[in-house]
Amino acid sequence: MGTNGEIILGSRGWIFSTSCAAGPAFEGWGIEFGMRSLEGAIEHVQIETETLRPAYEVIGPDKTKPRGICGSGLIDALSEMYKVRILDSLGKIRGDLISPRIRRGDEGLEYLLVPGEENDIGRDIVITQKDVDNLMDSKAATCAAVAVLMKKVGLSVSDVNNLYLFGAFGNYVDLGSATTLGVFPELPNAETFQLGNGSLAGAYLTLLSIEKRHEAERIAEDMTYYDLTADPDFMEEYSAALAIPGRPQLFPSARKRRP
Repeated sequence: MGTNGEIILGSRGWIFSTSCAAGPAFEGWGIEFGMRSLEGAIEHVQIETETLRPAYEVIGPDKTKPRGICGSGLIDALSEMYKVRILDSLGKIRGDLISPRIRRGDEGLEYLLVPGEENDIGRDIVITQKDVDNLMDSKAATCAAVAVLMKKVGLSVSDVNNLYLFGAFGNYVDLGSATTLGVFPELPNAETFQLGNGSLAGAYLTLLSIEKRHEAERIAEDMTYYDLTADPDFMEEYSAALAIPGRPQLFPSARKRRP
């Protein structure tokens, strides 16, 4: 998971893969106060239901003041905004809520995450409607790519036994927030493994081990790549995934999760 979504679905004897352009929002780019996962980045967020006041965790030593928000923090924030009904099911900030946390900015409605006097940059850190739209686009592309691959091989969400997440963002994202928002389908029977920079680890292995190099070659030969660019199913799934969380068949407990 990152700027590109690289998706592999397989079992013993067969492997299918595809890719999608998720855009840079997962990694904090294209976001008003987005940043990489560095010291000062907000990495986790919770929002109090009644006051809409957020509690957040910042990368760095205790009492580090926030400077922006990284991808995992953004996923948390939007998931929480949805759960407390700041966002509607189409990812739009609700203008009918009366709260000092919701206001109109230069680019439309925005949610006040951290006032300037509480952060390290001296300006209010906000999540704008444009930020939400950018992340919704990224999450829709990723979820749609997964859904299409599952559809092509005739699997449902209950058939998946293991979910492996790679990439720096995939390593730190909160799984509950990701499925609430609809970044990838809910997989009720899957055990999840968050494994960090898998491509780099794999490159090291193939450089250091002849056995692993042959294994990589065998996997590549067994893999069937599916191109989404001309597939009508992808646009259908993408359009459905622009809602939160997405197509009901992919999120069987979505109604139970939302109060």
